[in-house]
Amino acid sequence: RGSGTAATVSSDAASQFHLGLDAARRALLQAADQDREDPTPFALLAGSVSMGLQVPKEQAIAWFEAALARHPTNAAAYMGRFSLVCQKWGGSHAQMKDFARNRAPDKIMIYKAFYEEWLWYENFLNDPRRSLRFRKDPAIVAETMQIYHDSIAQEAISDLSLVSRHSTAAEWLLVCGCDEEATRGELEKLRPWKSAVGGRVAIALVNPDAVISRYSTQE
Repeated sequence: RGSGTAATVSSDAASQFHLGLDAARRALLQAADQDREDPTPFALLAGSVSMGLQVPKEQAIAWFEAALARHPTNAAAYMGRFSLVCQKWGGSHAQMKDFARNRAPDKIMIYKAFYEEWLWYENFLNDPRRSLRFRKDPAIVAETMQIYHDSIAQEAISDLSLVSRHSTAAEWLLVCGCDEEATRGELEKLRPWKSAVGGRVAIALVNPDAVISRYSTQE
C-alpha cells in the first residue's frame, strides 16, 4: 500500500493490502491454536492486524487479553494495544495516556504517549505553538523527570532487550528538552548499541549538540 496516508493509497493497493492482512489473520489464528502457550500470534492480531483490518474494538481487545493470558507482560501485545488507543487510530490522547499510566507494565510507555501527543500537534495539526506548550507543560516535565529518576536513571543497558525502553526514553527526553544531563546520559548508554536504534535518537548519537540544542532552546 506504500507508506503514505490512506488518502494516497490506490484502491488496488488497498485491496492487496487487506487481502494480505486477512491471510495473516487466518495464519495467526491457526498458529495460536497449534501452540497454546505462545502469545505471539494473539499479540500480532491485537496490534497490526486489528489496525489494518479495522476489526471491531471488542475483537481487538479479546486478542489482546488472549495474549496476556499466555504472557501477562508481553511487550508486543501492549505495544499493539497502545497503538490502537492513539488518537491517529481512532482513540484519544486521554485514552492513550490512561493506558500508559494505568495498564502498561513498563512506566516508560508514558514517554511514548507524550511523544505521540506532541507529534500530533507538531505534524498532524502543524501547530508548533501548541506542540511547544505541550512539551514544556510543567506537569508533563515533572512526570517525565519523576519516571526518569524512578525507572531508568540508574539502569544500565546490559543486553539488547533493554535498548528499546532506553531509546524511547532518549527520544522523549530529546524532544521535551527538560534536562540536558539526563538526555546526554541516555544517549551515552545507547552509544554502544547505536546499530539497534533509529530515527531522532540515531541522529542525536551522531551530532548530540545540534539535536539537543534544537529542542532545549525553543522557548
